Amino acid sequence: MAGCDRSQIRVYQAAKDVEAPPPAASAASRASAAIPSLKWETLPQGWKDLGTSSRTRLAAFSLEGDSGQVGEVSVIALPGMGENDLEFVNMWRQQIGLPEVKADELGKYRSSVQIAGGEGKLFDMKASEARGAADGNSVLVALAVRDGVSFFFKLGGPEALVNAQRSPFTTFLKGVSFGPAAEASPRVAATGGGEGRTRQPTWDVPAGWSQETPGPMVLAKFTASGEGATRTDITVSSFPGDVGGLLANVNRWREQVRLGPITEAALAGEGQTLELPDGKATVVDVTGSDSKTGKPARLVGVVVPRKGETWFYKMMGDSSVTGREKPGLLKFVQSAKHQ
Repeated sequence: MAGCDRSQIRVYQAAKDVEAPPPAASAASRASAAIPSLKWETLPQGWKDLGTSSRTRLAAFSLEGDSGQVGEVSVIALPGMGENDLEFVNMWRQQIGLPEVKADELGKYRSSVQIAGGEGKLFDMKASEARGAADGNSVLVALAVRDGVSFFFKLGGPEALVNAQRSPFTTFLKGVSFGPAAEASPRVAATGGGEGRTRQPTWDVPAGWSQETPGPMVLAKFTASGEGATRTDITVSSFPGDVGGLLANVNRWREQVRLGPITEAALAGEGQTLELPDGKATVVDVTGSDSKTGKPARLVGVVVPRKGETWFYKMMGDSSVTGREKPGLLKFVQSAKHQ
């Protein structure tokens, strides 16, 4: 795999030693909400149903273009997210290497769309906006809010494929319907601060990490510095369900260092297993160039499924600093003590 010399699953068993005091735990968890099921009569031609793996991941589909390009549609339901359009758009833009937009620019990327017989929003993020050519991944996301639950229909893949699938995608949105609600969710995960944040675990923070103010959709943020102005950034976030599944999130990280997506068959060679006190996590280590700056960058990410949620630990920055700090990141993940 380009940028990654791993060919098999490896198991990490790092020692747990306290090197710095953990950050204070945040309080508050969001009230529960019922999540309806999703129904559809037919799928667009070429879409393959991948099934669901959690209550908040209502559906997932793979699709392939005429030239062999691969994309995916996922449907995620998140209770109590409110009106966070700007935060979500900037998160999706970051995933494909686009700069953030301000609130007064949001209208350029938002339009109306029919979803399940009602009005919804459609957000359009194109790779060509940054690079001037459709040579990267793009994202088309539809949003419907029903009874306090936000439903995100996300189409992602190479820009040419996303453009070709726009009409089948919007037709699919019109034909879906919501069925009876499932059992109530115990809580909703982090949205980067304020009311509704998941309770933070406590961690053994490696020496040399500086705690920073977390941004949208982030629970905690740290930085570690190297020689000169080199650095790497560490972020922690958490969401209900599997947030599209392991493959989608591995490909999201690969996009951030300008690497192409991999297939389900290649996923085993991309990840490594990290043993945790209460389960296992997947470690991803890829090297490429920062999709924002174009500078060489290394990204180490850890995906931790835990009690109906998925925790994401990401370290990204200068390759030498990231490599130096990787053992500390793994110990940091292993040290998490949940409230």
